[in-house]
Amino acid sequence: MSNVFLKEENIETSPPFVGKIIIKFISKKKIKKVSIFDLADTFKNDPWFSVTHLYMGIIFLYTLGLIEFKEPYIELNA
Repeated sequence: MSNVFLKEENIETSPPFVGKIIIKFISKKKIKKVSIFDLADTFKNDPWFSVTHLYMGIIFLYTLGLIEFKEPYIELNA
């Protein structure tokens, strides 16, 4: 399981880093919401991608209040 404060972990798979990638993707498209499936499809070939890393990044953003879930979409709180 990913840990935000584990120093042996690869920084590119940490929840804050993955969360940044998700926010950057949504902001770049200039949309307020994106499907979870679209995120997985977009990032599936990236070297950092695994379902667990994507999941932990989404949970990290939700915990900070930056996104909301409206199944099956993720909406930015901005």
